[in-house]
Amino acid sequence: MYNFIKQFVNKITLSDIIKFGKSNNIDLSRDEACFLLSYLKNNWESILYGDSSPIINKIYDVFDKTKSEKIVSLFVFYKDRYKNYL
Repeated sequence: MYNFIKQFVNKITLSDIIKFGKSNNIDLSRDEACFLLSYLKNNWESILYGDSSPIINKIYDVFDKTKSEKIVSLFVFYKDRYKNYL
């Protein structure tokens, strides 16, 4: 599963981040989407397998309250949904 996730993360594009945000009612600027993409690609192992608090704190530091809450909500939802596969 590790290699599958690694390959999947490496294929994610800026456009994918923006589209996913829009499909979840989060309007991301290009800079915000770039941040999320870079953060994901450089920290995906910690995001999936580590302590989530630093990640959540970083999101609240970078984004406004409304976007942060939506992003964190999606993060928690998907991490919980797929935890048995990790």
